[in-house]
Amino acid sequence: MVGPPFEILEERLFISEGFSMKSRQIIKQIFRAALNAALPENLFWNFINMENETLVVKDKRYNIDLKRGIHVFGSGKSSLPAARVLEKVLRNNIADGLVVSNYDDGSLSQLKVFVSAHPVPDERSLRAAELLLDRLSKLSSADFFIFIISPPSLFYFLAS
Repeated sequence: MVGPPFEILEERLFISEGFSMKSRQIIKQIFRAALNAALPENLFWNFINMENETLVVKDKRYNIDLKRGIHVFGSGKSSLPAARVLEKVLRNNIADGLVVSNYDDGSLSQLKVFVSAHPVPDERSLRAAELLLDRLSKLSSADFFIFIISPPSLFYFLAS
């Protein structure tokens, strides 16, 4: 659901005196619906599903060796809510994983969370990139993994 930062933005957008109260309410409803649709936890539900031993991502199908499971990694602010969805979709098929975010709300039960800095990178940011690269380098060609990434996180990998 849309939280306080969006409510502040919403109020700033509709200060104009040119809109009637009813028009403002309609515009706010459209604005909130658009924001909610774009939230990572809502986007993921629309295109990822697990059907027996097959992971379906949009129109692609991947046969998964359930004995090996799926490794899930993530980096960036949107990775935690996206990982919550993946935990629900993949259920007990997660082998291992690590999510790097600027907070840990305790909502992940199968994946480890490493708390890093945001928006200014620090030593934790570099350590997070090292941890992710280390775990990824231990995967074999037989392992299947999903990596959730927010664009700014790419810079930490390039720096490592």
